[in-house]
Amino acid sequence: MKNPCKSVREIALFFFIILKFRNKMEDLIRQFENDLKDYLEITFNFSNEQEPIKKLDDIEKAAGQYVDNYLLKTDLIAADVALPVQHILDEFIKAKFK
Repeated sequence: MKNPCKSVREIALFFFIILKFRNKMEDLIRQFENDLKDYLEITFNFSNEQEPIKKLDDIEKAAGQYVDNYLLKTDLIAADVALPVQHILDEFIKAKFK
């Protein structure tokens, strides 16, 4: 029979590892969100496009490319950032194109 104390230690270690991983992922997502917001501001400010709809389209395309490149450089996957990206883009558009 397996030593129950060892099993409890293994379970505790497992949960500790899961929590550390979860915290790391939350930190990565938070950093991604901040980086994306900064990128959107810079892209918007340096855009020469005068027509609002065209400027918006250019920013959304640039954001898509930025996200793709960001994902290639990190441990994040598209599912990790899909909702934050949409939320950030929606808020950015509302703020810039009232």
